[in-house]
Amino acid sequence: MSNDEYIDSSNNSNSKDKEEDNVVNDVVKDRIASTTTAKKTSSVWLFFNTNRSNQIGIPICKECDKEYAKGIGVSSLRRHLSTHSIIAPVKK
Repeated sequence: MSNDEYIDSSNNSNSKDKEEDNVVNDVVKDRIASTTTAKKTSSVWLFFNTNRSNQIGIPICKECDKEYAKGIGVSSLRRHLSTHSIIAPVKK
């Protein structure tokens, strides 16, 4: 195998790796988009940030920057707000 052939084959594998990375990135973006597009209708979400660029979908308190698990319930977040003396209105 000549040096030219070796270089060509290594470039080929790099382009395949890049294509695979692009496919993986697209799948990850689609999954993130599908998990973050649900409407958050509770007033509790006004006090939590879920769109930080490096932590999409993770609720982070705007008062103290405490992070919570992605699937945490609204009641738990409401309880956390009470530690800041914030009462989020409850819909009836």
